[in-house]
Amino acid sequence: MIAAVNGAAAGGGLGLALAADMRLASEEARFNAAFVRIGLSAGDVGVSWSLPRVVGLGHAAEIMLTGDFLDAYEAERIGLVNRVVRPRTCSTRRSGWPSGSPPTRPSGSP
Repeated sequence: MIAAVNGAAAGGGLGLALAADMRLASEEARFNAAFVRIGLSAGDVGVSWSLPRVVGLGHAAEIMLTGDFLDAYEAERIGLVNRVVRPRTCSTRRSGWPSGSPPTRPSGSP
């Protein structure tokens, strides 16, 4: 599954994006563990399990303990997203993959 994030992915939205195999983000995307800002855990929708596996323990701890937003380029730098694209091209059909879209079958054929 491919997640295309074209805005805020906060709390449960971050968890849904993390459940994807690949993540695209528009330049306008932002990510955070929202519930820590009101004294709850960052464990909503599996974020506390999946985030460290995607970005590593150090980055995950910072995101889950501070609740700070990451912009798309910072998310790409730490490995949270696979690539950043222009806002109007943030879809799997026009994402800049070599064939116009990522492979959908094990053989790589569209």
